[in-house]
Amino acid sequence: RWAYMKKYIPLALAAGMVLSMSSLVLAAETAKSASSTEKRAEVKAKIEETKRTHVQEFMQRAADRLISILEKQAGVGAKIETRISKLRAEGKDVAKATVKLTEAHELWKAAARSVSALPALTETTLLEKNAKDARKILMDALKNAATEVRTAHLTMSDLITLLKAGLPTATGSAAATSSAPQQ
Repeated sequence: RWAYMKKYIPLALAAGMVLSMSSLVLAAETAKSASSTEKRAEVKAKIEETKRTHVQEFMQRAADRLISILEKQAGVGAKIETRISKLRAEGKDVAKATVKLTEAHELWKAAARSVSALPALTETTLLEKNAKDARKILMDALKNAATEVRTAHLTMSDLITLLKAGLPTATGSAAATSSAPQQ
């Protein structure tokens, strides 16, 4: 009987060693898996931070472009005010132009408020939301601000068109035609 077991002792020892090695390998895999999970979490966090940075930089560039448009149009508005003053001094009826100018100024103020709110909105939204959700919210806000700038610009363009078309005199166009020489 002993001889029979002697034959299987090396086999049992080998099986025991394999089992103990496999538990070591399994423990190493578990440790590797844990560190892999940690690395994956670190990579995800880094990607999220990169996305946040890109969204923030994009919003800053867009706000800067809109601000430069507003500044240019402020200069145009000042020139138009001067032109309206000259037309008033010439005796032209500038009531429509003045109303249109007031409307344009109100639209520009609203657009300036929307554009100036973008950086603060960007900061708070990026802190509260993940980058994907924040980007959607911020793109909607940017579209709204750009639409307001566009609307104000169109109103200013309408005013320029009105001024270029010529304004009637303050007494009316009928008085101007009656003073013309008749043949």
